[in-house]
Amino acid sequence: ALLREAHETSDQKGKVEAYLKAIDAAIAGDPGAAEDAVVEDCTEVIKQVLSPDVSQWVSRDALQHFSAALPKLPGPARQRVAERTLDLVQPRAVNFEEQVALVREQLSALLEAQGEWLRAAQTLAGINLDSNNARVFDDRYKLEKALKISDLYLACDQSPK
Repeated sequence: ALLREAHETSDQKGKVEAYLKAIDAAIAGDPGAAEDAVVEDCTEVIKQVLSPDVSQWVSRDALQHFSAALPKLPGPARQRVAERTLDLVQPRAVNFEEQVALVREQLSALLEAQGEWLRAAQTLAGINLDSNNARVFDDRYKLEKALKISDLYLACDQSPK
């Protein structure tokens, strides 16, 4: 119902607000809902947000909110939702660099906590640190991420490729 409301809203501000409500509802899940149901609900919301029918401005705001709300999910669900989100956003990742970076950072931290250092490093290495988006990726940020990626590769005794 919330996704339909977001889709049917004509003004951009109203559309953003409707998607934010849908995101919050999907992340909160129904009381007693199984993890799979929450993952599917979150995936469906992201599919809608990334739909070609939704303006990039609305999608960016909704993904920003989603990235910030993702930590509310329990670890296993968060990992699955983050992985699906990255798969879904990949064709348009250049349009959502900041949001993709936030999701990648969270997924990398989950993988690192599980001792999956190689996957954690590869996930972080997927952030486009060569981006010209200085607002998001200043030199300090780029250095911190490069060092973290190197540390993760060293932890699994792999060299960056």
